[in-house]
Amino acid sequence: MDWLTESFGKRGFPFVEIDIDDIVGVKGEKGQDSLQNKITLRVKKGKLVIIDSIEAKAVRGTKSYVLLRELQLSKGRWNEIKLSESLARIRKVNFIESAEQPALYLLHSRSDTDFVFIEFKVKEKPSAVFDGMLGYEPKSNNIGLFGNASLLLRNLFGTGRELYFDWRGQEQRQEATLTYHEPWLFGFPLHIGFEGHVDLRDTLFSLLEVKLKARWQVNDLLTLSIKGDWQGVNPVGSQRVGQFTTSNILSGVEAVFDSRDRTMNTRSGTSLGRGNEVLVQKINVHGECFFRLADQLVLALGLSSALMFTEKFSYNQLIPFGGVKNLRGYRNDEFWVDKYVLGIVEFRLLISEKTNLFLFYNAAYFSTPFVLGYSLLGEYFRQGFGLGLTFEVGLSGLLGKISYAVGEFRSDIGETLLNGKLHVNMIIDF
Repeated sequence: MDWLTESFGKRGFPFVEIDIDDIVGVKGEKGQDSLQNKITLRVKKGKLVIIDSIEAKAVRGTKSYVLLRELQLSKGRWNEIKLSESLARIRKVNFIESAEQPALYLLHSRSDTDFVFIEFKVKEKPSAVFDGMLGYEPKSNNIGLFGNASLLLRNLFGTGRELYFDWRGQEQRQEATLTYHEPWLFGFPLHIGFEGHVDLRDTLFSLLEVKLKARWQVNDLLTLSIKGDWQGVNPVGSQRVGQFTTSNILSGVEAVFDSRDRTMNTRSGTSLGRGNEVLVQKINVHGECFFRLADQLVLALGLSSALMFTEKFSYNQLIPFGGVKNLRGYRNDEFWVDKYVLGIVEFRLLISEKTNLFLFYNAAYFSTPFVLGYSLLGEYFRQGFGLGLTFEVGLSGLLGKISYAVGEFRSDIGETLLNGKLHVNMIIDF
């Protein structure tokens, strides 16, 4: 009888009462000896419910209008389906940790209609998160220091705006990134993003990059984006191998279909994206599917690819590939490629809302073009496998992921499963 209750709930009658009035045994159709039951239901639909007022409150002081625009729920006749969609929608907002079922309060009543006030209560993730690490690698002549630091300010002043800064440094490379996100420009589902990136490589080049992105939320599943990107590159050092001075303006479009039930520790759904950038032609395609095999067991399948081509490649235009972000089992950015196809199979055992154990296998085909000073040239197939753990980092609301992965190894020179790579990274939904 759930379908009947749901049908009345969509029409504005959430308090419908359905009882079995009578059950009578009747003979089957002609030629059949079996008996069938005829069930008579008694339905009392109750009063029509009209939503007269909607309120949303947050634990950490997010503005009410910010929550209401994410709910996208209108006043009027009660609709159980729309309420469920609104609750699912706000649970996917990246600064929301949890959202309760809405509370219902009676404002006033008529003979056949109740006018109600509904209130949503949500709990946000911490608004400020800092993460940092400093380490060293012993060298033959000195000690090589390396480290990283990041600061995430999400839901600035309760407005949904976000600011993120990240710095990474090692002996011959320094990187810094600043990202800002402005949601719901002028009250429309138009989201604007800005990113500035600096990459200094002591013996190769210095890169300054500025990106702008406008993202239009067509509906709960489909997002369309346009992108602009300015890049300025200058070679440094005495050799200037494989690099020349460039200044490019790139543009691109992107479409994303996302039906995941949540963005982190996903249980089910599909995420598909396709992007395109022109001038230096670059095409990206990424897709993920999640299947719930058992109550706490999820199968995640991923497929991504990138293709770029231009008349003349420089080192900075190649795609860094390998390591924690894509092909696990290899060093971060071990390969610099012009195209790749990557497939991932991952089994996840969900331990809690934000924790899972996983086993994975990934394989990739990629190629590297001719660039002066880069010795790896040709087409390659690489694969890796391993296991890991995803977990919440303290009270930050962020997820950390640690995995041990083994790529291809050569037993003839003494390499074993112990010659794997330990990958550690933070998952920031920004």
